[in-house]
Amino acid sequence: MSEDGEERKVRKTMPTYTGFVAASLNKIFAISIEGNIYDWYKAIQNFSLFIPEEVKKQVDEEFAKARKDVDDVLNKSDGADFYTKQVSQNRNLTNLLAYYAPRLTDLVVNSLDKAGYLKEEYARISSKSLKDLRELGEEEEK
Repeated sequence: MSEDGEERKVRKTMPTYTGFVAASLNKIFAISIEGNIYDWYKAIQNFSLFIPEEVKKQVDEEFAKARKDVDDVLNKSDGADFYTKQVSQNRNLTNLLAYYAPRLTDLVVNSLDKAGYLKEEYARISSKSLKDLRELGEEEEK
């Protein structure tokens, strides 16, 4: 904080991929607690699009199986009329997602951890960049 109590942000720095993963997983876990099972499944499916290829290869088979099973439930038609079909479909889908959402989340987290993407690392700053940051701070203080 500066002398007047205002925080200053470091400019021209990029968060690491580990930071992105941590923020994304925090949101997914918050959805798992506060949201519904459909949102949790959707969040982990969307997050899987942004994982590295080496990890994606480990989890793709399980994600493909989950998508196929969800499609099967959505395309299955059992029920005497539209209403009973929808009720049955929603119940089956909820049960299926209650199985897959935590399983896929655990699989992704464990795969990222094994690949080393959950290790805390600090951004490396070259001595020239550090000097530029110091000069920037001195200019702002004036």
